[in-house]
Amino acid sequence: SLIAVSNREFYDNNLYIIPSPERTSEMGLKFRFIETGRFVDRVNLVEAQTVAQACIDHAQAHPQWTLGIGAFSVTQRDAILKAVEKLRKENPGLEAFFDPSSPDPFFVKNLENIQGDERDVIFVSVGYGPDENGKILLNFGPVSGQGGERRLNVLMTRAKRRCEIFSSMKAEDIDLTRATGRGPAVFRAFLDYAQAGAPTIAAKGSIVDDKFPEVVLAELQKRGYECQTHVGVAGVFIDLAVVDPTEPGRFLVGVVCDGNAYKTSRTARDRDRLRDQVLAGQGWSLHHLWCWDWFQRPAGQLQKLVDAIEAAKKNKGKSPGAHASGSDVFAIQRHDPQGELLTPPTGGILANDAPGTNADTGGLLDAAMRVAAAGIKGGKDKALDAALGEVGHIIKGK
Repeated sequence: SLIAVSNREFYDNNLYIIPSPERTSEMGLKFRFIETGRFVDRVNLVEAQTVAQACIDHAQAHPQWTLGIGAFSVTQRDAILKAVEKLRKENPGLEAFFDPSSPDPFFVKNLENIQGDERDVIFVSVGYGPDENGKILLNFGPVSGQGGERRLNVLMTRAKRRCEIFSSMKAEDIDLTRATGRGPAVFRAFLDYAQAGAPTIAAKGSIVDDKFPEVVLAELQKRGYECQTHVGVAGVFIDLAVVDPTEPGRFLVGVVCDGNAYKTSRTARDRDRLRDQVLAGQGWSLHHLWCWDWFQRPAGQLQKLVDAIEAAKKNKGKSPGAHASGSDVFAIQRHDPQGELLTPPTGGILANDAPGTNADTGGLLDAAMRVAAAGIKGGKDKALDAALGEVGHIIKGK
């Protein structure tokens, strides 16, 4: 949710966004409405005090998470700084959190000066809002000026874990017939998205009509598992995610299927290796489910998936990867100590996979592996010669 609005408004949904297995209330884009906030004499003192108190609360609850505060105006920045300094004097035990010599020190900056800064958590103080008479002047300083939407985009994308917007007005208070320009329109989009609890914004053209995950979902629901399909925002999606029953904000297992989204990957490397690596790096425990295997042996494949889910329950807190993912396949040694490419024994891997599989498949796999070995050793000409030779053996019945 931290990047979803920017991806839509500025990058035409072309960013590849990696979904997170965590859905906790302490992460993502948040909205905090300051009902009593008033914008008087170019500053909102009530909102500044609220932001300062939230800063102290954060230092107490999550000192391991770095924090930065961004304000829409210089006057609002100064009011927040003053309020924070006062609260720091009342809480001397928190001074280590505000140490300016730390690697990513705490800061309070205005919109134009926050370029390049990143922190685990960013608080955004809008400042603008109703005056003492309840009237809202739809002039948002730099945001309303030329290029204001770009400044706003920078401000709203500084957070790595949580971005919390403090505002004394809501999205519906911004009348776009009066507040012209792209800056106010994008600002309203950010507020609207945050107010709604940051629902998923599906990227244009994302594949959501795949039926296979729906079939698997129905079977898991029969067995009491809560799941979500098509988890993600843009670029990279989890076909089916199983919710942790003890921590509803967390997914136990991500199920990756070979449906429409799988087939549209540009390369096999993207599809079978890189995607798994980045998802595992984000904390996902993955289980691959192939539709052809499901078609042939649905009961057995469903039982493997259930076993993976139950194993994930037992392994909570341990590093993911208790069961093999696609990226693990590439770590398997395929050469002997002399560098020769290994080939499976006669009968092959597939021949022994399960009842009902054609035993001749193993011989074909052996042939394919011999052709591949010839190609590796001698290039494509050798591979072609080997392939023609294998075809000749098959024709002669050998």
